Amino acid sequence: MIRPLVVALREVRTYLQDRADLAFSLLLPIAIFALMYGAFGGQSLFHGTAHVVNDDQGAAYSALLLERLDKLESLDVELISSSEADSRLERADLLLVLYIPQDFSDKMASGEPSQLVLKQRGSRWSGRPDSGQSDSWRGRRDGPATSGAGSGAECSGWNRH
Repeated sequence: MIRPLVVALREVRTYLQDRADLAFSLLLPIAIFALMYGAFGGQSLFHGTAHVVNDDQGAAYSALLLERLDKLESLDVELISSSEADSRLERADLLLVLYIPQDFSDKMASGEPSQLVLKQRGSRWSGRPDSGQSDSWRGRRDGPATSGAGSGAECSGWNRH
């Protein structure tokens, strides 16, 4: 039992006497951390703009969705018209546009599934969410709505189809 302690004590003593081992094991990790922190500055690397067409203007759930998107520090929200979105997608000025349909809040309030449509540059979208030519997201409201930023439980249950 005492022999392993003697061996460990000898190894620690040898380690502490070697200055090169101390420098590499203690100072090098600190220096690398300082360099990494200085290079990235502790800031988020992503900052983007969400281009949104809101056909459900003035309704509760679409306003809540836009408010929550706008509160994200790494995301700017730009509301655009449907015609502007179509022309900018066609010219390849935008990569992706989020469409909030006209009956989005009504369906969410009644507990019915609702869809958010993502229209991508280069897609020939017919304007119908069920056409299969765009990505769409179905949602269901699983709990009571609350105002302000919360956990998002009131808009949980989003399933990609």
